[in-house]
Parts: sequence; structure tokens; C-alpha cells
Amino acid sequence: MELIVSDWTLAEASKFMAVEWPPYDAPFGIDGSQRQEIVLVATRGAPVGVACGVALGGLGELKQLLVRHEHARAGIGSELLVAFERRCESLGCHKIRLETGAHQARPFYERRGYKVATTLTNDRFGRDGYVMEKRLTG
Repeated sequence: MELIVSDWTLAEASKFMAVEWPPYDAPFGIDGSQRQEIVLVATRGAPVGVACGVALGGLGELKQLLVRHEHARAGIGSELLVAFERRCESLGCHKIRLETGAHQARPFYERRGYKVATTLTNDRFGRDGYVMEKRLTG
């Protein structure tokens, strides 16, 4: 039969992966059903910031941390990051990992104890990026 590659919806792909990943993970004792989505919001009457990520297998991954531009540098990002770290600890995580660009928030994360694990050269939009990590004390 001819192989055809085409577009699919995220919902369809997620359903497929929910069935197909477990046989690959099982020999390593990985249970993907333990994956916890983390979505936090900071509000001041209305949303002013969000932190989104996942926790699985002792690792928290911060996927996005965003504060409304007009509320930047008001401590909201710090509060969201602390809340994300606490949530990850409560879910059994020993470490948090994130990616940030050279033009983004590397100094912000370094001031909060994150260390560069690797540099991604000439990455998105031709810029350097960083994978950063922080061990949780829990």
C-alpha cells in the first residue's frame, strides 16, 4: 500500500499517541498516563500572566511563562515561576527544565537559580537559545 503523509489535527494525533506510546515506554517503567498538565494564571481583576507546562517522571517542564507587556517587571513572572516550581514539587518533581532565547529571559531565570544546560546555536529565527535547569530542594 502506498504511504501518504498529510496534515492531521492535534486531537487526532494525541489520541493516536495515547495508544501507541505505552508499548514503547513500558520496558523503561514509564507511565505516560501520570503526565500532569500545569496551567497557572495570575490575575489583577483580569489575567495578567500565565505559566504553562507539564510534570512527568520527576521532571517539570516550563513551556511558557508570559506576563502582559504593561505588567512586566512588576514581580508577576517571579510569582508565577515560584508557583510553578511549588506545583512541580508537589507532583514529585526533582528538577525543572525550560527553554529561553538569548533575546528573552535568560538573566531572569539565572537570578532565580536556573543554570544553562546547553546552548542551542542559530536556533529559532537565527538566534541562540538555551535549555536551562534548576534542581528543586523539596
